[in-house]
Amino acid sequence: MLRPFKVADEVHHAGGSLMFQSSGHGKQKLELSGDVVDGLDEAICPVATSSRTAGSSTTRSTS
Repeated sequence: MLRPFKVADEVHHAGGSLMFQSSGHGKQKLELSGDVVDGLDEAICPVATSSRTAGSSTTRSTS
């Protein structure tokens, strides 16, 4: 999962632009470095879904 972010970071440092869009669940945590106005950092919470049998699926956290 981290490989695409590493590639995106390389593109960004090469002078390119990056837009990241996520549809899913996220989380806010108390921000401790003081560089965010609202005092909260945002994080994505990735989840992988796999189908074991037709018509049923299970979900597991990848973090």
